[in-house]
Amino acid sequence: MCGIGGIMQRSAQPLFGQDLAEMSRLVAHRGPDAVGYRIFGENGRSHSNTAEPGKWTVGLIHRRLAIVDLSSDGQQPMSDESARYWIVFNGEIYNHIELRSELAAQGYRFQSHSDTEVVLAAYSRWGRDCLQRFNGMWAFAIYDCRAKNLFLARDRFGVKPLYYFSEPGRFAFASELKQLHHLQGGKGRVNRRLLADFFMWRLETHTQETFFEEMFCLPPGAWAEVDAETLLAGNIRPQQFWFPKALAHGNPANIHADFRALFEDAVRLRLRSDVPVGITLSGGLDSSAVACVASGQQKRDGAGAMEAFTAAYHDPGFSEEPFARSVAQNAGLKHTLIYPESGQITEDWNRFLWFMEEPFGSLSYYTNWKVYQQIRAAGISVILSGQGGDELLLGYERYRFPFLLQQMKNGRFPEAFKFFLQGRHRGNMGIFRQLQFMAYFTMPELRALRRRRLVGPFLRKDFLEFGLTRKPVLMDSANCQNRIEMQIKEFSKYQLPHLLRHEDRVSMSHAVETRLPFLDYRLFEFVLGQRDEDLLAEGWSKHLLREAMRDILPEPVRLRTDKKGFDTPSRRLLREHPEFFGALLDRNHDDAALDTAAIRRAYNAGTIDAGLLCSACAYLSWKEIFQMQN
Repeated sequence: MCGIGGIMQRSAQPLFGQDLAEMSRLVAHRGPDAVGYRIFGENGRSHSNTAEPGKWTVGLIHRRLAIVDLSSDGQQPMSDESARYWIVFNGEIYNHIELRSELAAQGYRFQSHSDTEVVLAAYSRWGRDCLQRFNGMWAFAIYDCRAKNLFLARDRFGVKPLYYFSEPGRFAFASELKQLHHLQGGKGRVNRRLLADFFMWRLETHTQETFFEEMFCLPPGAWAEVDAETLLAGNIRPQQFWFPKALAHGNPANIHADFRALFEDAVRLRLRSDVPVGITLSGGLDSSAVACVASGQQKRDGAGAMEAFTAAYHDPGFSEEPFARSVAQNAGLKHTLIYPESGQITEDWNRFLWFMEEPFGSLSYYTNWKVYQQIRAAGISVILSGQGGDELLLGYERYRFPFLLQQMKNGRFPEAFKFFLQGRHRGNMGIFRQLQFMAYFTMPELRALRRRRLVGPFLRKDFLEFGLTRKPVLMDSANCQNRIEMQIKEFSKYQLPHLLRHEDRVSMSHAVETRLPFLDYRLFEFVLGQRDEDLLAEGWSKHLLREAMRDILPEPVRLRTDKKGFDTPSRRLLREHPEFFGALLDRNHDDAALDTAAIRRAYNAGTIDAGLLCSACAYLSWKEIFQMQN
């Protein structure tokens, strides 16, 4: 787990080496254990710190967080045994041991025990088809000195970030946008399209675009190549290497055992580490399942008790502490409670925004950031998390409605009505509320009307009108023919990429690697192949997990119907600091998108939506910190 970056350009510039050094410095937080960079001239030779004048110059930088093979053998940029291929790699290949054995049997001589060298060997053996063999999370770039070709790839779910910008004669890639921002002079223009989608429709990861104009992210499950032709044209065309398949569901009587076997193997692979592994434990079903399975495996391997970290609040409406304590005691975990709620938000705010890099709409990310700060202070640099369980196992209320609509379309009204009734108790939603949710999430025009009423009074008129022209973006998000299509969209464009982007920022700003067992592609394809009635049996969300964990989870946790998520009292935290956030609004009275005077009045009166207020404050601060222009 690291920070990477690189530049490929037509000719060496006087500041080329300085630019690489600054790209490295800007992500020093991601990799405090080692730093490395290489520059390649037109003749393909590698140089440690100088650029040769000529038609072709490539530079690679790497900041290392040492997790697997802690020796200097794992440092990067790393070359294969032929010195033809050079890699900078961010992530983990969890099945690297199995791939290493396969490649060694075919004659490859390994010089280290790192998974990075396995990636290099796999690429030299199988080319870009190696991506299909990896089980893990990754963002990497491999430079071929002979072909003068740069190959970039990102894992199936986009757990690890990879950004780039391209112009004729120059290409750059990076783990974080601030690295590219530096190359563009430390100033930039706000991407008005994405900003409109963010405020109007609460969407921000549905496109390759970022909030920085002309900076893009490589899509999840994609690769791209840059050679002389594409460099001169400045036209990068990412290609998908993974299209999720719905595997046949098999015998319904075995699905719980089959799911458990896959889940346990996903956890087993993600426990591979040369440093201690901890767990973030909320007390919800997902993180509790990870904690219990991981702790059990560690005990069987003779390891000591794992350490679990729980965010707790003095406000019982936001705390899941009793459930987390029950799981920790049941699993034999060393349990640490973290109280992230504090008066430090104004002291942290600008630094937090610098790490987040783009606007956000919830202070739950700040809470998470404070949790990871204390996790790192406790000496833990690898964490298992339950992130992705809701998206995988239909944990959100809106995931119930494609099944209901399908039942009604098929004329199975008694079954649909029974599912409504079951939802009153097992979905924790009354019938009227279920009808409200179904209308909201299946009728995008209704959602558009509600969003316009909510945000319209606080947007400049011309920006509101522009945002309304972006309504097709909202329509596409709601246009799903069935549950499978909905899940694929949630995983590739909407909910999951949004969560993963923030998870990466808050964890890696403190040099903590987060591993996500629920985001094993085998689990996703298994769940896609199941019948809706098995996934939501008897009205339960996450029915697969509840049944698979029947003998391992405490019953009060396994049968929970309430859902707090990783929430934060955002409204109160923002309102407790009127001088700080009020001054921010006042300074930006001339913003081209927001009517900050209207926001200020609503803020003073306590009538503005907490999510909208957070979005506005985050956006305005981001503009100031990165010197962005509308």
